[in-house]
Amino acid sequence: MPPKRKKESSENGKEKDTKKVRTEDFSSDAETKDGKKWNLKIVSWNVDGLRAWLEKDGMSVFEHENPDIVCLQETKCAIAKLPNDIKDINGYKSYFMSAKLDGYSGVGLISKLEPLVVTYGIKDKAHDDEGRCITAEYEKFYLVTVYLANPKANKKNAGFTKEERDSFTDLLSAGFVDSFRHLYPDATAKYTFWTYMMNCRAKNIGWRLDYFVLSERLVPQLCDSLIRDTLTGSDHCPITLLMHM
Repeated sequence: MPPKRKKESSENGKEKDTKKVRTEDFSSDAETKDGKKWNLKIVSWNVDGLRAWLEKDGMSVFEHENPDIVCLQETKCAIAKLPNDIKDINGYKSYFMSAKLDGYSGVGLISKLEPLVVTYGIKDKAHDDEGRCITAEYEKFYLVTVYLANPKANKKNAGFTKEERDSFTDLLSAGFVDSFRHLYPDATAKYTFWTYMMNCRAKNIGWRLDYFVLSERLVPQLCDSLIRDTLTGSDHCPITLLMHM
């Protein structure tokens, strides 16, 4: 998507065109370990309410990143109420799964590449009523955008319970890799979520709750895994995966 333009008045009173200045350069020359440059960019963002995210300029991520695929979580919007701004993005196809209860959970997938097959849910009615999982099959890989939870067990400390940490450890033990930690094993104070309370984002007191998890066979195609903590619009920030596929 091209940079937006705005009109400014010059000294002689005539209007002139200026480009909207980007606050950060999101270009990258990242490569795989054997020197292959990335050719696929996937962005994931827990938007904490799609309509509020749109009002906070969340769509600017398309301008900044020019992603091939965008995964959204916590859309909190019924399919029938999806704004046209997010359903009809030029050059992209969109897929959404909402919860049975309006205003709760929900996930989305927006893609330049048309998937071969799109599957909604995991064929478990109790889970699928909450609208937490979309799986897209592409020619060379599967992509799952998922927002998992155990509401009854996690009422007090959702995001950092022993149950959640243990289940994530089990996932990694089953042959999956946390892409960010794989590339940056010693990185500290790199977070993707900050509570709105106590000015935590400005103080950078947060949690890393958002992940790109790869199957082990895809690790050789990994070029970079990035946290875009300068982009606002939610209590989470977007994360970006660069792959050579």
